[in-house]
Amino acid sequence: MNKYAVYSQIIIFNLTPLVGLFIWDWTVFDVIFIYWAENMIIGAFHAIHLGAIRLSYIPSAIFFAFHFGMFTLIHGGFVVSLFGRQFLPAEVLESPEILASFLINQHHFDLAIIPFILLHLSDKIRNIMQHGLTLKSLPGGSMGPYGRLIILHVTLIIGGFLMMALQAPTAGLVVLILLKVGYDLYNYRKQLKALESSIGE
Repeated sequence: MNKYAVYSQIIIFNLTPLVGLFIWDWTVFDVIFIYWAENMIIGAFHAIHLGAIRLSYIPSAIFFAFHFGMFTLIHGGFVVSLFGRQFLPAEVLESPEILASFLINQHHFDLAIIPFILLHLSDKIRNIMQHGLTLKSLPGGSMGPYGRLIILHVTLIIGGFLMMALQAPTAGLVVLILLKVGYDLYNYRKQLKALESSIGE
């Protein structure tokens, strides 16, 4: 796929939270939480990709899935504690099952997550088709997604607090979503150069 077509795909799929913001009445919590859910998708695809390369990598894939899963779940707990209590009814936070049901039924998270699944699935397929099912086709190596999770979500959380402090949620969320789009475009260019460099070695 042409890289400009990939750029367009990243932009279109990443603008899904704007639908949530203007049609489904999303708040700061919803936007940050959907990006947290995206991390779970990235981690799942990363573990499957790593384990599929060769049998000897399966233990590493299992370890990654466990470690990244626990890391992300703890991070999700912080997101809920920091923002969920500000924007969600108290009874919704009584259990993960009630929270998931609320987000799906009231805020349409089941629809909102589909573009992110398609985005990262197509990214995996594209990398494998271009570079083969090897470790070189896995951006960042076996522990790749950690850097993205830390950098992006520290930025999003700080931005979320700024929006609440300035009391400009709609304009601030639009800026936050556009920053996320810009980060993903930058990250794709960085991965593309790293993959091309590693293949050329």
